[in-house]
Amino acid sequence: MKRILFIICNIIVFSINTWSQTIASAVNTAEYTVTNTLVITCTGGQVGELAPGICYEIKTNGDINPPDASGNFNVGFMSWNIIGQVGTSITIAFNLPERASDALSGSSLPITYSPFDGMFDNSGAGDGLTGNAFDVRVPYTNFLGMTGSADVYVAYRICAPGNIPAGDYLANFYGIVSISGL
Repeated sequence: MKRILFIICNIIVFSINTWSQTIASAVNTAEYTVTNTLVITCTGGQVGELAPGICYEIKTNGDINPPDASGNFNVGFMSWNIIGQVGTSITIAFNLPERASDALSGSSLPITYSPFDGMFDNSGAGDGLTGNAFDVRVPYTNFLGMTGSADVYVAYRICAPGNIPAGDYLANFYGIVSISGL
């Protein structure tokens, strides 16, 4: 009986030693680099010649109503192009000016916005008329289209008081975009 027990113990010890000698392990480390794949650029902004005493509406496609002092019906649109990963959910917010100012005279023109003055186009139409209307005064969330891009347009109203001095009036429109999901 002792001999059988001794043989069984030797078999178990031999088996454990053999098994423990066949164990191997390796660690593989994955390294990832995260880059800012979101790019925003802007175009437009030229309004044209405004006549004193008239309020103008500049639409998302650049149409101006009434025509500017030179008779132009279109003065170019105010737009931002956003490029990133296809389908990325983004939020765009604007820091919009309340006035356009002339540095030489110190005078300014009031600028106003309404609930449907934004146009978000992720279809690639690029015309300022296609897409979803939104309120530019509050952050807006949508997604980048099948090309990984979207165009955003801003409309507004600007009034030139009757006694405004001639000059070059400037206003900065800031578009800020962030990723809000994938």
